[in-house]
Amino acid sequence: MRKESEYHELQYRVIISTPSVLENITLLLPVPFIQNNSLLGEALAEGDGYGIPPDWRLSLEHVNDTPMLKIFAGKIVPEYHGYPIPIEPGSTPMGTPPPTETAYSSETPVLIPLEFGISQRVQQPIDTQNPLNREPLLSYPALLQPVPCQGPYQPGRCYQYMAPIYVHYSSREGGNLTITISSGGMNQWWELGWSGNSYGEAIEVTVEYRQQGWIQGNGFLSTGSGRY
Repeated sequence: MRKESEYHELQYRVIISTPSVLENITLLLPVPFIQNNSLLGEALAEGDGYGIPPDWRLSLEHVNDTPMLKIFAGKIVPEYHGYPIPIEPGSTPMGTPPPTETAYSSETPVLIPLEFGISQRVQQPIDTQNPLNREPLLSYPALLQPVPCQGPYQPGRCYQYMAPIYVHYSSREGGNLTITISSGGMNQWWELGWSGNSYGEAIEVTVEYRQQGWIQGNGFLSTGSGRY
């Protein structure tokens, strides 16, 4: 049953959050790559993935021989939602949520970030214990610095690094922009319940309006999480 149910998947996700309307946005973001090739980046550039606004233009660009995801968007408009209205069993809702707004208000205080990404099945098991030089990563393995792992469940090894991100946009409100990039791979199977193992990494950067251009994001990679 384990062999029949086993599957292997690579994932990539980007979350963009801004409280202001942004225009003429150009982004160059790290994508997972190995040997200067990025299958996930190529798939996104070809129109695969989820959550990508229809008016965005995506392409895979090489910067200093490193593949990066280039995004051009004419406009990003924030979405503010109201709090969910609780419903008690057997009762009717007390009103309806207010409509989505583009600015903060007492009725719509919750900023909903924009999220897009892609997941892709692969045929062979993913080396989640030692992905360096074996699996797609957001940075070159030579740039990774070993650090102690944190949390109650200690994975195999952890690393930190800096990753370049290019950001350019205009905003009448001088708005800030927060970008979170996550990537990784996992093996899963059914054995008296779903089980598996994984490696994962994340890069986060907050860009102030006056600090556009090339910016260094803080990256973190953890390996060897789960069962083996």
